[in-house]
Amino acid sequence: MMTLREAHEVIEHKLFQLTFFAASKPWTTIASVIGFTAIMMGGFFSDNFVVESKMENLYVPLDSRAYESFQYISDKFGQDYNELVLIHATEFGDNVLTKEVFDSLWNLHDAIFNVKIDDKTY
Repeated sequence: MMTLREAHEVIEHKLFQLTFFAASKPWTTIASVIGFTAIMMGGFFSDNFVVESKMENLYVPLDSRAYESFQYISDKFGQDYNELVLIHATEFGDNVLTKEVFDSLWNLHDAIFNVKIDDKTY
């Protein structure tokens, strides 16, 4: 089994060989790096490359209750759903990161989620 010192020496020797090659043949090194980069970027130009930008597909597990809720909303209301962003302050220029603002937002949250219609809470 190789000791830590021997592994360090092997890695050091390989890095020395790599840097010596790069220093002695700079144009070959530059062409190799450009070629390698082009090969790696080739996947970005293929038809199979897809960028996923929907939050529920990126961060929410597919077997979770939240994902089922997203699917239900998409099925009921379509894919184009709106987001609600609420900034709550008592006066213009007030700090929105105070305990009082967060308390009032929680009170608003509780009031919204405690709405009952036909003995059902939504």
